[in-house]
Amino acid sequence: MHSIKQGFTFIAAIFIVLVITLLAITTSTFISSDAVIAVKNYHSQDAFYIASAGVEYYLKQLDGDDDWSSPPSQETKTFSDGVFTITTTDEQKNRITFTSTGLITVGATTYQRGIRVEIKGGGLPTAFDYGGYIANPGGETLNLRDQVHVQGDFYYNGPINMYNGADQTDGIIYSESIQIFDQATYVSWESAPEAEMPEWNNSYYDDILSMTSSTAAGALNKSTSATWNLDGGTYYYTDITISKGEVNGPGTLVATGNPSGNGDINMIDTGKIGSNVRLIAKGDVTFSNATSFGANLEVYAYGRFIDNNGRDIQENSVIYSKSSGEAIYLGDNTEVGSNTTLLAPYGKFEGGSGTKVYGLIYSNTTEVSGSFALYGAVVCYESGDFLNQTWIEYSPAYLAPDIEGFVSTSFEVSSWDEVY
Repeated sequence: MHSIKQGFTFIAAIFIVLVITLLAITTSTFISSDAVIAVKNYHSQDAFYIASAGVEYYLKQLDGDDDWSSPPSQETKTFSDGVFTITTTDEQKNRITFTSTGLITVGATTYQRGIRVEIKGGGLPTAFDYGGYIANPGGETLNLRDQVHVQGDFYYNGPINMYNGADQTDGIIYSESIQIFDQATYVSWESAPEAEMPEWNNSYYDDILSMTSSTAAGALNKSTSATWNLDGGTYYYTDITISKGEVNGPGTLVATGNPSGNGDINMIDTGKIGSNVRLIAKGDVTFSNATSFGANLEVYAYGRFIDNNGRDIQENSVIYSKSSGEAIYLGDNTEVGSNTTLLAPYGKFEGGSGTKVYGLIYSNTTEVSGSFALYGAVVCYESGDFLNQTWIEYSPAYLAPDIEGFVSTSFEVSSWDEVY
């Protein structure tokens, strides 16, 4: 009996040893597998960090580049123990998608992770977040008098005096100081921080105006009622006068003043410009009498732009003058359609009585008469007083989303995802 018990004990011992051995092998296998997975995860994470470094690198390359349709070069760069590669798609002026792929090789194994980022330009400079933004380098006092109305935020780098029923609603007035007289009112005031005017780059407009250096065969004097379809063409003349009939776009008319003439464009009598027409002048551009114009008008002039007799400008138009004196003049009772941009970066913008602008004004100097109304934003270095029922209302819906010339100072990441 004793010998049988010993036999059972021996067999049980062997069984226990086998179980322990099996458990040891299994545990060792799991530990080994976990170690392999941990190593793979570690190196994969390294690849992800390298891809992230590529994202940071390329965002810095894009920062300050105001045209992403021709972005910084796609490239491969060494980082840490690996490399990242940048590729781009959907390249547009203010939008781009790029992918940063991080690679790291350990032994015979290469680990790869990718990050795709879509970014959009920051739009207009922050000065256009105000109904009026006036840098006022001379420190003069701005007078708002005689029922002037300001709606929305308003910035003036100097003292403001409000008189005779002038009022401000729905925002904050930022100025050096403010004084109230004769039943004037405002809802909120704060001390103005240092002025930060938008950075301006004129190269886009210089390229357009350089077309006036061409030599033209002679002047154009369109005085018949016939319709002229430009059919996408560009036509050069020394001077241009359109007094009757209609000129339809798309297309471009250039007044060169070369080899003779002034390079002026004159719209008089009943002349009509259709939609999508671009006018480029070495001299002045003048609209008078009963002339009329279609949407998406573009005017670029070395000289002045003069709109007499209340000739309305339709929506989505651009008026640019490089004049350092009187640059853009809108006569009494002119109406400027929504999303129109008026640019006089070196000269004066002047708006007549009863004129309404639904858009953006950017100028060196702004002067407006009584009952002038702006729905949008005005940004300038200097301004005359606002008098006699002038109305300044911040309306971002009437601002063009993208305007050539302003250097973008910010962008936003609109989407971010990992590429598998």
